[in-house]
Amino acid sequence: MKAVMRKRFVPSHYYRGLHQKLQSLTQGNRSVDDYYKEMEISMIRADVEEDREATMARFLNGLNQEIANVVELQHYVEIEEMLQKAVKIEQQLKRRGSARPSSSLQSNSWRLSYPKKEDKAQTSTIPKPKSKPSKQGNHGKTETPNSQNRDIKCFKCQGRGHIASQCPNRRVMVMRDNGEIETDDEEDELKSMYPLEDASEEEYLAPDALTLVAKRALSLQT
Repeated sequence: MKAVMRKRFVPSHYYRGLHQKLQSLTQGNRSVDDYYKEMEISMIRADVEEDREATMARFLNGLNQEIANVVELQHYVEIEEMLQKAVKIEQQLKRRGSARPSSSLQSNSWRLSYPKKEDKAQTSTIPKPKSKPSKQGNHGKTETPNSQNRDIKCFKCQGRGHIASQCPNRRVMVMRDNGEIETDDEEDELKSMYPLEDASEEEYLAPDALTLVAKRALSLQT
């Protein structure tokens, strides 16, 4: 009765479409469990009855390549065992995928923090640029002789900044035993104020003094 109803009300191209969908069915973005359920529904709709080995081959061909490669190496007898192994492999791959970003970030950070040996060699062989002497340093060097000359004292004029052979002052300054300093101008003034000691006393004797000398000479004769 069911076969008669199908032939009468279900068109022939409908079953053809179900078979095409079943042949091209793959896992894609679905999980392994969802993919297996979709395959079972498509087989029931298309009224497909096949051997157990054919069903397991169909299921294996539709799995994602990374899961199918591992499932193919496993030992299984029934389709249910095959399904369980495929689900476990899928879970393991998901755990590895979630752990990869963190490990890759750590490795990248480690590489950035620790340079390679080649980088260290390059950084060590790069010569340092020679620093040019600054103008301030040269300026400071030229000022040092002036500062040293300021400490020099001339023994001729008692001035600072030059020696006696380079003294620009013509006056001679003499230091006495008591610490006083006199110039040659002062000595000239003193000489002009007081007569010389070797001059004749007669030039400086007054007339009264001469008469006294004459009287004393006469008294001695008598």
